[in-house]
Amino acid sequence: MLPSIVGPLTQVEDKLQGEGDEGSLTNKVDCGDFVASRSPEDKRWYRACVTKKTASGHTVRYIDYGNEESNTDIFPLQPTHLTVPAATVRVLTSDPMSFRVGQLLSFVVESVDGGEVRGTVTSEDDGKEMGTCALAPWNSGLDAGEPVASPSPAKAAAAPAAPPSASPRSQPLPSQQVDAKVLHVPQRKLPTSKCPMIPVWKTTEVLYLHQQSLASDLQAMMVALNAWVKSERPEPDVTKYSKGDYVCALFSEDATWYRGQVVTEKLPDDKYLVLFIDFGNNEQLPVSSLRPLPPRFAEAPLFAFSVVPENVRPADPRLASLLEQEPFAVVQVNKTRSGVPIVRLERKDGTCLNDLIRGVRPKECASLAADGLADQADPQKAPDETSSPTYIADCPVPKSPFNAVVCYVEGNLVYVQPLNRCASLLKISQVLGDKARRDPGFKFKSLPAINECTLALYSEDEQWYRARVISTDEAACTVRVKFVDYGNTENMTAKLLLPMKEELAIEPACAMAVQLEGVPVLSPRANDFLPKEPLVVELVNNSTPPLARLTHNGKCINAVAAPRDAPLAPKKAFAERSLPVGRTKAVITYVTDPGRLIYLQQSSLIPELQSMMLEINGSVPDTPVTSPVLGDAVCARYAADGLWYRAAVVSLPQDDKCKVSFVDFGNDDFVPVGDIRPLADQFKTIPLIANCVALQGVKSVGKECAEHLINAEIQFEVVDTSSQPCKVKIYLEDECLNELIE
Repeated sequence: MLPSIVGPLTQVEDKLQGEGDEGSLTNKVDCGDFVASRSPEDKRWYRACVTKKTASGHTVRYIDYGNEESNTDIFPLQPTHLTVPAATVRVLTSDPMSFRVGQLLSFVVESVDGGEVRGTVTSEDDGKEMGTCALAPWNSGLDAGEPVASPSPAKAAAAPAAPPSASPRSQPLPSQQVDAKVLHVPQRKLPTSKCPMIPVWKTTEVLYLHQQSLASDLQAMMVALNAWVKSERPEPDVTKYSKGDYVCALFSEDATWYRGQVVTEKLPDDKYLVLFIDFGNNEQLPVSSLRPLPPRFAEAPLFAFSVVPENVRPADPRLASLLEQEPFAVVQVNKTRSGVPIVRLERKDGTCLNDLIRGVRPKECASLAADGLADQADPQKAPDETSSPTYIADCPVPKSPFNAVVCYVEGNLVYVQPLNRCASLLKISQVLGDKARRDPGFKFKSLPAINECTLALYSEDEQWYRARVISTDEAACTVRVKFVDYGNTENMTAKLLLPMKEELAIEPACAMAVQLEGVPVLSPRANDFLPKEPLVVELVNNSTPPLARLTHNGKCINAVAAPRDAPLAPKKAFAERSLPVGRTKAVITYVTDPGRLIYLQQSSLIPELQSMMLEINGSVPDTPVTSPVLGDAVCARYAADGLWYRAAVVSLPQDDKCKVSFVDFGNDDFVPVGDIRPLADQFKTIPLIANCVALQGVKSVGKECAEHLINAEIQFEVVDTSSQPCKVKIYLEDECLNELIE
């Protein structure tokens, strides 16, 4: 933009704002017409020229800025709007990506040859010389004249000739013209009548729906989009995208092209996070899987409706089940959350799914206040036995790596609070500190169920916090809860619990659990060793809980949380065996030293183990593994009985021996390299026979006690799945042994 005409241009644009709001819009334009165009980015009117016109829409170029947009609101410009020359010139350069929007440039003319102006461009921001370039007018590459006369179509005049500076009406741009950049795709409004909807995606905050009657339109658009890619074979000539760019994106799961929008700048792995705008899901994609979206595919409004169900979390599993059962429609309640409509989901018979989930009877609906809570002026009654419990979604996992603070360490898990959850945590704390907003007006009549979320009074500061029930003891009338925003746990009676209002369940948890990569067992003092100031968390897999690498001041600090002299663990070579529900017979095969963890084999798996052992020992390869690698799944001979077992390498060779873990039993041993053989693939896919568990309430197991436990036939029951490994109680003839173990 030329600074010399900023003042006059501002006056023209101010005039356009008033005239645009009062004037009549039109779609009757042709290429080359000068119009006022309202940009969807800021809703302001600007001078523009129509550069493309089709049956379904148009594209304009803003003559004072150079960018282009499609399908904007427009009205014809008057001669008074064109007294100020176009404010932009075009820099013809081979490297346009070296310039940035908002950059202040100076241009020194070096030559004028046949109307071409060439000179040196310098950045005024840092004095850097950007190179020698040619300048071109704003309409470079277009068959459009300068805006110094009345716009086409011209009004009738007495003189037969047009003003000398006016150009004839242009034809559509030649085929080699690059498509205009799409800056806006219209959003589809919710139907005013009840139309059947289909759920297509959900996040912790938003539910995405398709209107059933538009399915054929979506399919037609998808067919046309993929046909265009197949026939035109557009090259990935754009090497860099910006946040907000509209693209064609290749979804990796079905190799199909979809409309998308870039929602991040380039990530460290040279990928972009792309939102599939017609469905709601997203994926990280490389540049090779992206193409600029042609304007003709921006004409159809978004097919995905994003809504917030009133007083119901989209992640609630009960909602997903109800949406699958029968057709439903959406009814907006004249409220929005962050611009997204809040809706009620209703079936054809009038049943409201929101009320079904919240356990509200039809006659109670009318008494609900606008925020979804019962009127505080009326006494509140305890929910009946059919009322639904409250649940809180897990902490959203930020894109790795992310900044966080360590808030708690328990068992082999480290709980971290992502810093992007701080604002939510503050909002939750403010509500918890307000008794009127916190207290539902009634208490639990019986113990809440496992996984139900409540408010719990923490013993150390006597403040209320959000919590999830992880185990119950009906005999003692107590529960164990985990404080979902911090990770710590505590036993308490039902008197110290309150039912949770829906308002407090909307926000997901603010703490998430991770396991430290290479540290299978944490030091008892890990909480003291890990820093309290913010650090960087890098997730290395997608397991539950995920393995993570903690970095502080640029260095990985996982090792500081490991027990002294403990070697770093290899990656797991075998799949874990799932634990059963209820009491199950098992045999204890190993107790760790220091004794806090035990390995046990479910009795029902013994035949499977015996069959596998026969096959392994009957087909041992003759050639040893030449260079054992940490984490390798191997076949190793146990010296005590001379038999071959499945194993994992846990140390590199030293003195011709390797330390291996016999994974189906839990113990480990140093084995000669010659006794380590390759394991057949068929045995690598069988889940572990042994489960590693922790004894609830037991800090350590003495050596003498451990000797009595090994090979003991017991029953066990999982009582806490929130820790890693899970915590269990073990029984012998219905007597719990946990309290007797020392």
